[in-house]
Amino acid sequence: MFLLETIAIGRDPLQFCEGSTLFSQGEDAEAIYFIQRGKVQLTTVSPQGMKAVLATKGSLDFLGEECLLGNSRRISTAIILEPSSVFGLGKNAMLQVLHDHPGMAEQFVISLLERSVKLEERLCNQLFNQRFAF
Repeated sequence: MFLLETIAIGRDPLQFCEGSTLFSQGEDAEAIYFIQRGKVQLTTVSPQGMKAVLATKGSLDFLGEECLLGNSRRISTAIILEPSSVFGLGKNAMLQVLHDHPGMAEQFVISLLERSVKLEERLCNQLFNQRFAF
């Protein structure tokens, strides 16, 4: 993943303090983010106003990968939990990295699959551990 640190074009290094917002639910998704140091919490709010924590991401994690899906919007809000160093990569820059560096593409896909499995596990746990009153 440290290959990303050598990319100059399309890369935007950012510093955040605790409580800052990296991006908000509903915004246009124009960049993917890589956490060099720190923690970020992803939350979502339903149309009825119910808030849910989707994940807590830390050093060496990606977030905001929905930007790679064309004209997409953020499905969550990313809140900084502790002082953090993050860098953003524009969609085109990230696509170029994935094209030019197969090793990086492999690590990125693994990261996405790990996230998907964890989300499925949490969903199953929630579904099967709810108590239903009849």
